[in-house]
Amino acid sequence: MYEVPLGAVSTPVSMPFDRSADRSWRTGQPSCSASLAVSERPTKGQVHCPLAPAAAYGVRVLEVGTRRKSQPPPPHVVFEALMQPDRDPDRRWLVLLSDEQRPEVLSAEEPHIVIWSSLWPRCPDARVRFDLHDDAGGNGTDLRWTLLVEGPAPEPPLIGHMCKRLNVLINAELRYSFGS
Repeated sequence: MYEVPLGAVSTPVSMPFDRSADRSWRTGQPSCSASLAVSERPTKGQVHCPLAPAAAYGVRVLEVGTRRKSQPPPPHVVFEALMQPDRDPDRRWLVLLSDEQRPEVLSAEEPHIVIWSSLWPRCPDARVRFDLHDDAGGNGTDLRWTLLVEGPAPEPPLIGHMCKRLNVLINAELRYSFGS
């Protein structure tokens, strides 16, 4: 789990994405360099992900789960699918369970970042961040989802359930909707 202090973060700024500067795809450590506040830089073991103004989101955000896997289509296609999950009625992939709700898109930077609201009414402060990059071959997408919650973290069984559902929705259902 990574703690993300937000108290000192002022206004997030949009910075050009530079994959050469993003080591998350190699190290497995999350990176939110595309939306750092100008006056803040992460220290070792911390990640700054200003998802909303600090006053609105709280004092800290915890990363409770993440997974990276490739998707067959290029980033702009995956971006569109995440922005509008029901855009193609013949390829529905966002099939929710009875304890889930349709997420809203809170923020996006085309075609690299999408941030969803919570899928779970019992954990309304959860956010799902999607980082999309060209895969190594240049034909597909390297997609990482990250589950973030306002501290304290939910109980481990709930975290496990939420991570498993994200993995099924993104790395199975979304992937299968593209024909893989």
